[in-house]
Parts: sequence; structure tokens; C-alpha cells
Amino acid sequence: KNFGNCKTDTIPLYGGPFNNEKEVKEYQVAIAQSLAAIGLDEYYAIYLVANYGRQVDTILEFIEDFKDQPEIALARAELKFSLENELIFKALDFFNRRTGRLYFHINSIEPALNAVLADIKKYFNWTDERVSQEKLEVQNAIREASNFG
Repeated sequence: KNFGNCKTDTIPLYGGPFNNEKEVKEYQVAIAQSLAAIGLDEYYAIYLVANYGRQVDTILEFIEDFKDQPEIALARAELKFSLENELIFKALDFFNRRTGRLYFHINSIEPALNAVLADIKKYFNWTDERVSQEKLEVQNAIREASNFG
């Protein structure tokens, strides 16, 4: 079957590209200011912009939907964005493949795990048994990533 030439190189990414490094830095500063207002430090601005580019604006809008501690509200906002835009089907898809938290911010998983699982359960209409399986899978992945012996 002939699929023709690839055209994806001409399709702009959601949110649009940055024109240069200066633009990225300016955007990070603006995001850091928004996050500081809700109690999150500059680390999260760097992390979010590196992972999502200009799509961070949408994630920041979603944060307002959640009344949790700032780190948990952020994780839930990222999850909402990821469920709607990034083909997240499992908790580990989110914590590892989408956010990179499993290897780059592992301590952020446990505090947000139950809230994230509750949101995924509702989104996919999972059973309690499925939630337990997903939680165990994430906990096993954390254990594997944490033990070096």
C-alpha cells in the first residue's frame, strides 16, 4: 500500500514552536511567576516547559479545577491534559512515559498517586480491582527504579 510522502514535518505542534532560546527563557520566567502565585517553585516551570512547551498554558488553566496541595493539583492538571491530548491509558503511562517522574522526580509520585488514580478511574470508569492493579504496577516500578542491588 502506498501512503504517500510524509507531511507531519509541516504540521505545527499544539501551542506552536518557540523561535529561539530567549523566547523559551522568557516563557519559563512567566510560567515561574504563575506557579509562584500558587506555591510552586521555579523547578516546576523548567520541568513543565521542557515537557509540554507552550501547552503549559492549558495545564495552568486546569490547575484551577483542583483544590489540592499545589504539587498534587499540578499532577492532576497534567493528567487531565494528558488524558485529553496524549493517549494516556495507564497510570504508568503518565508517571513514566509522559511526565518522566519515575526517573526524574520519583518523590513526586507517591503524594499524588491516589489522586491521579482516582481521576483515571473516573475518566475510564475503572473498577476498584483495576485501580489496585495500576497502583501496584506503579509501586513496583518505583521500587525497581529505587533499588540498585
